[in-house]
Amino acid sequence: MRISALGRGLSFGALALLALLSLMAGRCVLEAYKHVTRAEHALLRRELPLAVSEYRLAARWGAPGNAYARSALDQLARIGEAAELRADAPLALGAYRSIHAALHASRGVGVSDPGRLARADARIAALMAREPPPGLESGQSREQRERRYRELLAARGPSTLGVLLACGGFFTWVGAFAVLVLRGLDREGRIVRQIARPSFLCLVFGWVAFAVGLRIA
Repeated sequence: MRISALGRGLSFGALALLALLSLMAGRCVLEAYKHVTRAEHALLRRELPLAVSEYRLAARWGAPGNAYARSALDQLARIGEAAELRADAPLALGAYRSIHAALHASRGVGVSDPGRLARADARIAALMAREPPPGLESGQSREQRERRYRELLAARGPSTLGVLLACGGFFTWVGAFAVLVLRGLDREGRIVRQIARPSFLCLVFGWVAFAVGLRIA
């Protein structure tokens, strides 16, 4: 009986995890598609700043297999390159900064496309170094300022503590929910307090740990 109950609990937890991941992936695709569509309409109207904004929002929904988020990053790179050819530094900076922001916003343990991020950061640093330097940097050469900007833009990994806390919290609340549903009620549907109470507390604790872990990661 215990093995059977444990098997049902593990099966329920796996199905719950699969359902959650499917919902998250589906929302990523839908949101990215919505913003890409708006960006394409803005391009047709030649509203390039609006298109950059919408592509940035689309790319922030990056997830494995999300072609719309990848296409948004590609379009931002094209807009940035075209803007540089026209000597439109503000638009080019906006496009490259959007790539930087989107890749960091959608990162997991690491950035999904470090090569693309490095290229965007290089262009950001080069364009910023061409602008008149602020007072504190007036004595530095353009090469020195560009190198400093690249150092400031360098990707930093997530907090190990945050990642561990988020993962531990996630599996805790999913497991506690499975135990609560499968063992917290008897055959007549009455609450089994000896099981339901600690399961509920673990569920709340796991969810809080998951949220805090994401916040500090």
